[in-house]
Amino acid sequence: SVYHTLVLATGAQGHFSDAIRTSLSVLNELGENLPMNVSQEYTKTEVQKTMKLLSTRTEDSLLNMKAMNDAEKLEVMKFLHILVLYTHFAGSSYFPVIVCRMVQLSLFHGVCKESAFGFASYGIILCGPVGMFKLANCYGTLALDIMKRFQAKEYAAKVLVCVYGFIRQAAEPIQSVLPPLENGIEVGMANGDTHFAMSCAMTHDSVAFASGKELSSLVAEVKMHSKQMVECKQNSWLLANKILCQAALNLMGRSADPIKLDLEEMTEHGCLKADLDSARDLLFICSRRMWLEYIFSEYELAWQTAESNKQIGETTMRSIFVVLCHNCLFLCLTALALARKEGEIKY
Repeated sequence: SVYHTLVLATGAQGHFSDAIRTSLSVLNELGENLPMNVSQEYTKTEVQKTMKLLSTRTEDSLLNMKAMNDAEKLEVMKFLHILVLYTHFAGSSYFPVIVCRMVQLSLFHGVCKESAFGFASYGIILCGPVGMFKLANCYGTLALDIMKRFQAKEYAAKVLVCVYGFIRQAAEPIQSVLPPLENGIEVGMANGDTHFAMSCAMTHDSVAFASGKELSSLVAEVKMHSKQMVECKQNSWLLANKILCQAALNLMGRSADPIKLDLEEMTEHGCLKADLDSARDLLFICSRRMWLEYIFSEYELAWQTAESNKQIGETTMRSIFVVLCHNCLFLCLTALALARKEGEIKY
């Protein structure tokens, strides 16, 4: 439709707030009444309503849901799918509300291609403050099943990065997510979804680093993916990969100061002041720096960076699960080191 094209064009220019407002207006015309602004209480109610609806369904009944055939509802799901993306990119509090509406419509009217992304995103919500990792993994599996059922290759990269970048890492050994993320890169590139193909690449490289991949092989892979990001003009992932590459080079002894992240094109503090435009970017650079500070026995600096990490991490859910876990690990190790060194109870 004309509105569908308009919303995509608006979002492609980075005007996410305008794209979100237009989508909400169209959805209201299609009978899906969603408020222009949502409160924390409204969001909580929608999540609880969705959880209650899902609790009445068995795993078999979810796997065997009918296909959605209502043309109007199919159009609604397309707009909700776009809204999930743009509310995520904008860091909007609307994200869980839209995801829950996708799940609710799938339960009442049947599943479609977009349902795969809806259930995958719902799994991410359950991995957040709710902490229902086992249940999230079930909905991740359901998302993969729906994707396969409808042969939704155009949505494969985004579904794979949701399931293996956020959900499965909380339920299975982290090395096990690397092959599916590699598949996400390949299928995303093949189907023109360069944004989520490179999201799979950045997530893959972060997991490979955290899970102990041999550093010289890792650096070669990260540089290859960074080159692809430049070619695809996916600069939102490029900085995170450059930071990761430099951290690996520091561990290999390729830096005069191993705790400093001096990148070739930009200095660490220059990045923080000028180029880091999201909490996710700040979290990545502070995380890598804290790890290096602990490894090279700069415990006081690691503790200061950990405090920054905590503040930043609380502001974003758009982070890789393994990064947050390792932040917690290095914070605990730093606290132990300082407690032994200084004997203070605050650690």
